[in-house]
Amino acid sequence: MATESRYDDPCGIARAMGVIGDRWAVLVVRELMFGARRFAQLRAGLPGISPNVLSQRLRELEAAGVARRTVLDSVNVTVYELTERGQALEPVLIELGRWGSQEPITSANDLSLSALMFALKTVFDPGGARDAVYAVRVGAETFTVTIVSDRIDVARGADPDADVTFDTDAATLRSVAFGRESVADAETAGRITVAGDRRLAARFGRLFPVPAHA
Repeated sequence: MATESRYDDPCGIARAMGVIGDRWAVLVVRELMFGARRFAQLRAGLPGISPNVLSQRLRELEAAGVARRTVLDSVNVTVYELTERGQALEPVLIELGRWGSQEPITSANDLSLSALMFALKTVFDPGGARDAVYAVRVGAETFTVTIVSDRIDVARGADPDADVTFDTDAATLRSVAFGRESVADAETAGRITVAGDRRLAARFGRLFPVPAHA
């Protein structure tokens, strides 16, 4: 379904902004990038959004063919997920995140878990990386981070054959991933549990350099 242009401009950028340019729309897409989410899970990842605004953005993304609503018959739960068109926004969001990472952080809020995992893709530095599969467990959520050559892939769910498994909380994962403390120090403090290849575990925090001012 085509959306009405708000800019009266035939440029592709203007047309894209007509779909995802409203406040919160891009962040809703970010929260859906790693798989289907329930409404409550989306709100938890976007604590500043009101239920009414989230409902409106989801309706607009559905109308634009970016997202779809599905009912899981086995548990009779409604979830939202990206369509193929929505998934195609991933490289756009990665580049937007890289551009934004050059800006100072002015918020004291924590990153949502989806935002944190997306940030890993944004700042990943392939220089010196070794092929590895990391399973990252944070509370009830598990992600698999796969490094192959100069590429990184992040997916929701655990790979049973992961080289390294981390079990931690979001704040510690952020601190370790972005080099603010070593995996060994966090493990000694009891805030992360590590299983698997210790060398690859120690290397994890060197894969995601962030600008010093950020």
